[in-house]
Amino acid sequence: MISSSKESESNIMLTFHHGVNTDFIVVDIRAKLAIVRHLLPKETEKPIIAKFEQSDAPIIIVSLSSHKFSTEELRDVAEKSVKEKLMRVSGVANVEIGGGRERKLLIDIDNSKLIAYNLPILDVVQKINLSNVSISAGKYRRSKKQLCNKSRRRI
Repeated sequence: MISSSKESESNIMLTFHHGVNTDFIVVDIRAKLAIVRHLLPKETEKPIIAKFEQSDAPIIIVSLSSHKFSTEELRDVAEKSVKEKLMRVSGVANVEIGGGRERKLLIDIDNSKLIAYNLPILDVVQKINLSNVSISAGKYRRSKKQLCNKSRRRI
């Protein structure tokens, strides 16, 4: 087992001898993660369990950086433009985007207010899913700096 952690990310790699049936091991790992999941901070993303063989190793790793774009914008460019173009290249089987930050909206629901309004949580989730839209927030200028095209959620 090899473990590494940095700000906002932890990786644990398990290596097994040749011939070990990893399908059973993955099921066991998922079960054990489910037991301790509630101990992690609530904003922690669901752990990803990925199996790969040595033959699955990437043949190229590309890193993007920019003085112009934020990490969110750079990830968006990678997902919408770079990934799409690389997937069109003959012989490319897969392109994965990692790093940067994905734009997220965390909703904290007050259970006592749900009870007071006699509102089931599933109704709230359904309403959010049906009403969730992204709109441009426009541009904001401060001195010579311009912040633009930030989007917000309207629910």
